[in-house]
Amino acid sequence: RSYLKDLDVPAGRAPAAVHLIHGEDLFVRMAFDEILRCILPGAQESLNYEPFDGAAAGVGDVVASLNTYSLLGGAKVVALKDARLFHTREDAKTLLGSARAAQSEGDLPRAARRFLAMLAQLKLSLEEMKASNRAELLPDGYDPGEDDAWIDRVLEHCASGRLTVPTGADAADLLAKAVENGFPKGHHLIITTDIADRRRSLYKLLSEKGMVVDCSMPKTDRKVDKETREAALLEHMQAILGPQGKTMSRAAFLALCEMTGFDPGTFSNNLRTLIDYAGERREITAEDVGSVL
Repeated sequence: RSYLKDLDVPAGRAPAAVHLIHGEDLFVRMAFDEILRCILPGAQESLNYEPFDGAAAGVGDVVASLNTYSLLGGAKVVALKDARLFHTREDAKTLLGSARAAQSEGDLPRAARRFLAMLAQLKLSLEEMKASNRAELLPDGYDPGEDDAWIDRVLEHCASGRLTVPTGADAADLLAKAVENGFPKGHHLIITTDIADRRRSLYKLLSEKGMVVDCSMPKTDRKVDKETREAALLEHMQAILGPQGKTMSRAAFLALCEMTGFDPGTFSNNLRTLIDYAGERREITAEDVGSVL
């Protein structure tokens, strides 16, 4: 928030050309919305805003968009949302499920993109998918009876379209080169992801050339980490209650945390339910929490 408050375009304090936002999903989305609103007010209705799905889009397409001038001129924002630049083979099961869902919706090209992304995480080739030991190579969740038919269709689609397995290193290198070379004046890239490895050269480059917003929270049971998570939820709670003219006692807040655990999305949903339950009353009590949850 201090970063946004310090921005003053007329005075020369303009937004960074590239932002990386990572960590807890709810906080990432909130930070993304604030930064986007700062750079390009009314972005959702603007032709100068182009979002890309990080699970499907190629970094080459993102870079091409960044280097293409808008017909309207002025600031332009390109967003790479849910980027997989830092992901590992542990994400393969999720990608397999995404590919299965896409083909069930009749979207074979999207199914192929997700399937190729999964192979990239597992460091497998298309040729290996034609072998008889496919079941030994694919992640948990693979069901031969359910999956073999559509996987064969995906392999045919990849062959006919000359599609290949992408490499995370190539994508990271391509993005790094684009950041190093710079974007046209007034063009901005915002990247969101759940995981970002600080040890990676790409992370260090984005920290140096742009702005990194770390929305991650410590996971251990150490007292200091619990206090950090509690402080984050408390600030979030106050941001929601304030505009509604509501308050919540300390006992009620702790009861809500106890029943919710550290899940900011669930915490928010339960808090909004409590606001509705309280009705005209200003204060939300621990008794309300017990009754509603």
